[in-house]
Amino acid sequence: MAIYHLSTTRITRRKAQSAVASAAYYADEALTDHRTGLHHAMPPRDGLLHSEILFPSEARMATPWDRQRLWNAVEAREKRVDSLVALLWIVALPHELSTADAIALARSFADTLINRWGCVIDLTVRNTGSLNRVGYLLTTTRRFDGDSLGEQIDFVINAQTRYNRGIETSQRSDLLAIRAQWAEMVNAALAAAGFSARVDHRSLKDQGFDLIPQTHLGSTVARRTRRGEDMDHKAGSVDRDIYNAKSILKQPDIIRRLLESRGEPFDAQSARRAIDRFVDDAPLREGLYQLVIAECEQP
Repeated sequence: MAIYHLSTTRITRRKAQSAVASAAYYADEALTDHRTGLHHAMPPRDGLLHSEILFPSEARMATPWDRQRLWNAVEAREKRVDSLVALLWIVALPHELSTADAIALARSFADTLINRWGCVIDLTVRNTGSLNRVGYLLTTTRRFDGDSLGEQIDFVINAQTRYNRGIETSQRSDLLAIRAQWAEMVNAALAAAGFSARVDHRSLKDQGFDLIPQTHLGSTVARRTRRGEDMDHKAGSVDRDIYNAKSILKQPDIIRRLLESRGEPFDAQSARRAIDRFVDDAPLREGLYQLVIAECEQP
């Protein structure tokens, strides 16, 4: 089943974060932060599939801007001790796509944001596990003209500045529009590659499914939880398992309807994968497999 995920987070000095450190982390490149004097270098790790910096098409650069120059310029441009220095967008890339098509999809999304705001995006695509490819888009919060970073992009400005610029939408409505656009782009890429699977940016509740989605924990927290080292997250998972198991027991056809809404076949293999997404506990899963797969096998 194709999975929809798009999230954004703010990189801020208020949280003792640095744009340079973030760029070094996601791109696996050693960088020095001129503002703090700190050198950021990640130990070697697997999974990096693609890395590049994308600029506005109208930007005319007299000299090249590499990662070191770009993110130090970002840090130098912001003066406040609590400044917002970058945005990070995280998107799940469909495992159905080839690596080349997944990278092309991530690049297209980056271009969409750049055309919208005139920003610069440092794009990396990583393989973070089995059937799990993720695009990371580290985004400047200011427009770029080729020589310098200028005014803040529309997405991060406050309500008064939006009014002064004649912008009638809110940041929330902009985010909802971007979420919908990403779903359209994913579905177009899946269709072009010959797959019937589809994604939906709306919540499960808004789609009419009484299920609690998985919480995106990140690879580190997920490993700690599996080892029993982060029981707060494990407790949340147990509550979700119980709620979802009750929903499926009450409505065995909910899995069939969910798969059909995603353009997926309703067969035993697809049903197992869908149940796995909503229930982590193995004994609970087994009972649900039998119930739902029995429906698959009905004439």
